[in-house]
Amino acid sequence: MQYGARWLTVKVMAYLGDKYDVQEIREEGLRQLRSWYSQGIDAWDKRDVDFFLVAEDHLDVANFTRTLNEPNLHAAVLYHCCRLPPMQLLSGVPNLKYPPLCMDDLVRVLDFQKFASTFF
Repeated sequence: MQYGARWLTVKVMAYLGDKYDVQEIREEGLRQLRSWYSQGIDAWDKRDVDFFLVAEDHLDVANFTRTLNEPNLHAAVLYHCCRLPPMQLLSGVPNLKYPPLCMDDLVRVLDFQKFASTFF
């Protein structure tokens, strides 16, 4: 099975582009993220995903997008974090060195999980 870039590659692109103010690199990293975290059915159908994520990556993506001043992207990532078990949200993913969500994001995700559970 062959995949495009992994999360770490996309993260480094967005991080270095942001840190060194290289807009082309930053925007390519963000394009990859926006493609994965499409907002809405139409966008999901048209997405062009060139990288691969595992479920645990959503935690690191959430912590990273919080620093990028991209609130819509960050909200879409938090939505995906809702599928993670509460213990993982609280403790992070130690073997991948992903820290837990910050308290504000943790509250948002747990509130949404509680709300969503009334429908399922």
